[in-house]
Amino acid sequence: MSDQPLRDVFLRPIDDLDTAIQTTDATAGVVAARVKPNPGTVTRFDAEIIGRKVGGGDAIGFNSVSMFITDGAGAVTQVGSPIVSANMHTAGAAAWAASISTDGTYVNFKVTGQAATLIDWRVVGGSNEVPGS
Repeated sequence: MSDQPLRDVFLRPIDDLDTAIQTTDATAGVVAARVKPNPGTVTRFDAEIIGRKVGGGDAIGFNSVSMFITDGAGAVTQVGSPIVSANMHTAGAAAWAASISTDGTYVNFKVTGQAATLIDWRVVGGSNEVPGS
């Protein structure tokens, strides 16, 4: 194996992800953040998704890693299964959920709250992409 640097391959960060929404019920898969990767790239996202019941009490924190290929025309395809781990939560937030998927155009970061409960959500993260040659 050579210790020479790769040529004609560039890693470049794209816009950081930082968005917030509020859910009011247990509707599944509310889009908390939506990202359109650059055409002709492979993009990896690392994000934290945090939810907190308005007024305090319950909270949850997710870590996530996902990867997507975007062709030259902008069609987005998921690579493998995103890893979304609820690594910290109070007992009352155990049923809250987060997921990452694509609709073919955007990468969607989704959350599911709790019936008759206001929850503030924030999605924060970053990404790296490798453009095509």
